[in-house]
Amino acid sequence: MTLPTITAIGRLSADPSLRFSGAGKAVAKLSIACNDNKRDEQGTWQTISTTWLDVSLWDTEAETA
Repeated sequence: MTLPTITAIGRLSADPSLRFSGAGKAVAKLSIACNDNKRDEQGTWQTISTTWLDVSLWDTEAETA
């Protein structure tokens, strides 16, 4: 089964936390804040809403993060 790929541009809310599963695989947990921005009448950027994404990384990606 192929999982879908998602690209999110945002900011980390904190440093990723790294742990290892019982089988010895690396697992990193992190949270990303993605803002939906829009220009107002004066041309200033305003944040409309923020979406928080909880992310789990495994193996090499987890250790890299």
